[in-house]
Amino acid sequence: MINVYKVEKEDISEVSSFLSKLNKDSTSHIGYCGQDEKEVEEALREYIEEEGESSPFFIARYKNKLVGVMGVDGDLESGNGELWGPFIENVEERQWSDIATMLWNSLFQEAHESIENYHMFINVKNKRCISFAEENNFTFSEKDNLFKTLKLTKKDFNYDCDESIIEINDTFNKEMVSLHNNTFKKAYYSGERIIKRLNQFRKVFVTIKEEKLLGYIYVEADPEFSEASIEFFAVDEIYRGQGIGFKLINKAINWIFTFPEIKEINLCVNSKNSAINLYKAVGFKEINELAFYRKNRIN
Repeated sequence: MINVYKVEKEDISEVSSFLSKLNKDSTSHIGYCGQDEKEVEEALREYIEEEGESSPFFIARYKNKLVGVMGVDGDLESGNGELWGPFIENVEERQWSDIATMLWNSLFQEAHESIENYHMFINVKNKRCISFAEENNFTFSEKDNLFKTLKLTKKDFNYDCDESIIEINDTFNKEMVSLHNNTFKKAYYSGERIIKRLNQFRKVFVTIKEEKLLGYIYVEADPEFSEASIEFFAVDEIYRGQGIGFKLINKAINWIFTFPEIKEINLCVNSKNSAINLYKAVGFKEINELAFYRKNRIN
């Protein structure tokens, strides 16, 4: 008989090991969950011990053996919840579906009513989880909701120095803001906000020709957690196709790798984004392809 329980503090270590193991397999991989056991355990402790109201997790046991896990990383302010799972192993196909339904029903009933939108980020090879999403009326648009994860290690990166790429200064702030706001009209950061965020760990690099800004790239580094991200980059439409994007990315990555704590960079890019070719040109390798599904609480 399958029994479902809410995850408690004493379950965290066992659940972390279970999740990190399954998430290394593309056929059970979920984009929101990590693959390093320590990283997963730290996240779970935060959810269970500090954010239990917004981020409940459930486990399924068969003859006292852990066979399934599902939870949500919920944000009460935004009303969005990122689903971890369902992660299920060592059961027959029919049982997989039954356990997934049991976990989802328990989670949905327990989740805070402020969580109005549920999101799933599923590896395209995770066929059973995709079937689960579709059977439970999660929606997906191939045009907008297919993403590739890319990875670049420090040892695989060969920096091609280009002195024309410089760190932005006040002279070009206005042009950078204009290019950004015109390119990314509904971005989570406006151009003005980006300029205000700049510090030793957040940089904008630009390429200038005859006192005109041709393109920019905004990048963030978090050496404490050995992480970095390329948030935005754009090239003036008139000057595209001249290799400027490649030079900007190259410069940004070189800056990221000046932090000895950062040994690799991981990116998630829309599959339709032509910048993927630029990332691959500087050494990024494609790791996974992920499908984004969403569901409103009332649907």
